[in-house]
Amino acid sequence: IVPAFCNDYRGYRVGYGGGYYDRYLPRCTRAVKLGVAFEAQRVDVAAVDAHDEKLDGFVTEGGLYFGFDTTEL
Repeated sequence: IVPAFCNDYRGYRVGYGGGYYDRYLPRCTRAVKLGVAFEAQRVDVAAVDAHDEKLDGFVTEGGLYFGFDTTEL
């Protein structure tokens, strides 16, 4: 589970600028990679760079998001 400043429907997150998770996540080959943020932090398209890692989904107080699918809590 990784924190996000914002996230988008494609599974990308914008973090807090340190790049720690983007360096660590490629090692997690057998893990489900989830971001956590508030619903208000969801955006249509996050401004990501080439080194930004894509996550499997996101958790907010409003639901679980995996790509285009949404599961409400």
